[in-house]
Amino acid sequence: MIEQNSLYRDLDGYDENAWHLMLFDQQALIGYARLVPPERPGDVVKLGRLVVAKNYRKQGVAQQMMKTLIQFSSKDFPNSDITLSAQIHLTEFYSGLGFKVRGESYDDGGIEHVDMFKTA
Repeated sequence: MIEQNSLYRDLDGYDENAWHLMLFDQQALIGYARLVPPERPGDVVKLGRLVVAKNYRKQGVAQQMMKTLIQFSSKDFPNSDITLSAQIHLTEFYSGLGFKVRGESYDDGGIEHVDMFKTA
């Protein structure tokens, strides 16, 4: 939030029921992402909050985390598409993981985003 100068409360109520993927090096948290399971069978899985510590970027950490989340989703929620909100400059990254853009871009906390999806 500080790095992206996006200081606003983002309390969406999903954290309590979400799966949280945390990656550590020694005892330092270096990566985090969230998977919100579908509310009903066949509803979408929502991925988000993907963040990697600055010193660990461009080393494949985010890609491995996303692959883990996709694999988990496919195994536990095989009939659910996966959605996420991507910062515009990361659409190529997510496209490389099989996601497709859906809709127009929009401002989210001062940063342009676009919705993306991956079919089950």
